[in-house]
Amino acid sequence: MKNRYMFYKKLYPYYVIVFIKNNKYRTMGIDKLLIKYLKNKDINYIIIDYKNNIVNKTYQNNKYKKYIIKEFLYYLVNEKYKNTQKNVEKC
Repeated sequence: MKNRYMFYKKLYPYYVIVFIKNNKYRTMGIDKLLIKYLKNKDINYIIIDYKNNIVNKTYQNNKYKKYIIKEFLYYLVNEKYKNTQKNVEKC
């Protein structure tokens, strides 16, 4: 699945790549964080099944970059908070 993910990610860099396996959505990399935004209908995504059939959903206002930045900043704030809490517990 990793090779297929990398292949499709190079073809569609600003899309969330989603695979269907056992009737569940699966993805890798940064797209794991962005899969929760699919319900907003403002991020482009591609669904690929085991036969490599592609369902492409494209929206006029793609907010892929905005959500990447948002998730990255959220990660940074949480890591800084966790490190601060660990230092407080040691004291």
